[in-house]
Amino acid sequence: SVKIFIPYKNIIKALQNDNGKLLPANYLTDIEYIEDQIVHYSKSNSALSGVISKQAAEIHQLTLASLQAQIHPHFIYNIIDCISWASYAENPESNTHDALFALAKLMKMSYDYSSPFISVADEKAFLTSYTDLLLFKSYNSFTVNIDFDNSITDFMIPKMIIQPVVENAFNHGISKNNGQGQIDIIGRKNGESLVFIVNDDGPGLKASKIISINQLINTSGEASAAEHIGLYNISERLHLIYGQRAYVELSERSDCSQGLSVKICIPIDTEKTKDI
Repeated sequence: SVKIFIPYKNIIKALQNDNGKLLPANYLTDIEYIEDQIVHYSKSNSALSGVISKQAAEIHQLTLASLQAQIHPHFIYNIIDCISWASYAENPESNTHDALFALAKLMKMSYDYSSPFISVADEKAFLTSYTDLLLFKSYNSFTVNIDFDNSITDFMIPKMIIQPVVENAFNHGISKNNGQGQIDIIGRKNGESLVFIVNDDGPGLKASKIISINQLINTSGEASAAEHIGLYNISERLHLIYGQRAYVELSERSDCSQGLSVKICIPIDTEKTKDI
């Protein structure tokens, strides 16, 4: 009857993805076709279910591994904090206490996985602890100036986006200048963007090398990541979050005879951090 025929045709039409194809020639009846397709989809769903279950198990294991990984740094942080205060109790005038205290704060912030973003104020505190350790290591042979405008302290930026640049300024600037000189870390608001500049007065780079590095760090791909990995990773992270509106750029210093300047431009985008 029509009441039976029409549902059959509707089922077949659905199984054929509504593309209007005729029944394949190797099927004698509609029922055979329907039965075969049901078996086919059942097997496909079973295979897909197996894949999903496997992936869920892998995610579970990664979650456990991540939680386990956070336990060890927290333990180390507590130990360093204890040593720091023990050092202070033994000799309040010793700068070892200050260095250990800076290291403890640095570790605590480094292993905070609660958010990929951090306030500019907290980033400044992180940079202060980091540069305190560099100064301790170098017997205060150079100076550091961190100058962030007060109007930007509450803005959120990706975590640890400036530290690798400061590390480069020390390793490739100050260290190649007999450990002497100055690192300036500047933060300002420019229109709808936050601009951070890291200056050093080391030997600097040739103009051709600066152009090459700028091209390299702004080109996606493993070949680019092989060299200048720190700058490349910063640029890649910014592009993933903000697109081409964010960038990292090297330049010669215009305010002194030598040195390198690295600019990090980050759009002010409350949508990216509204859940923080």
